[in-house]
Amino acid sequence: MNFTLLEHPHQDLVNDISFDYYGKRFATCSSDKHIKIWTYDADKKNWYCDDIPRAHHDSIWRLSWAHPEFGQLIASCAEDNTIKIWEEQEVGYDPNNRWLKKASLSNSRRAVNDVKFCNRKFGLKFAAASADGFIRIYEAKDVFDLTKWDQYVSSLTFLSYHFPPKSFGSWNIKLKTRLRQMIILQSLHNRKASIIQSMA
Repeated sequence: MNFTLLEHPHQDLVNDISFDYYGKRFATCSSDKHIKIWTYDADKKNWYCDDIPRAHHDSIWRLSWAHPEFGQLIASCAEDNTIKIWEEQEVGYDPNNRWLKKASLSNSRRAVNDVKFCNRKFGLKFAAASADGFIRIYEAKDVFDLTKWDQYVSSLTFLSYHFPPKSFGSWNIKLKTRLRQMIILQSLHNRKASIIQSMA
């Protein structure tokens, strides 16, 4: 197995690495507040990156790619209490600004610890786990207008401030007589996992 040292590295701790649907690209986020999207150039046999500088105002904890059916979208969450949605510009983009911020969601009162898009069968949705003890689920009603997201689960208190949700182990579908959504969560302090299952 060969290892490659990537050029233009982050300047602080790398907190997450997330591959796209096809496994051909990956994104990294860091406490340096940057997001980098890495793509392999087969002709040059090297990796190059698109940098999103100052993507957040504080350490960025997690990234999640949406299904490519909805375009090239990445959700990021950070210590600054926000979630941001980034879209890659395919045509006529500025080489220095290929990834555009489409939305900034700041409903959380404390740091957002994790974010994850759901299975495409349920549309363009993602869940966010915050240190304020809430799980928030967002949905883009119009996939062509990524500036507007409905927060249709906002009063679900998962745990208290003492045991806030840390990360999503999985967001998957349960197949029986009908489709159901299940989210597996890990707590920040008590190291226990919990399952949230939708009724439909």
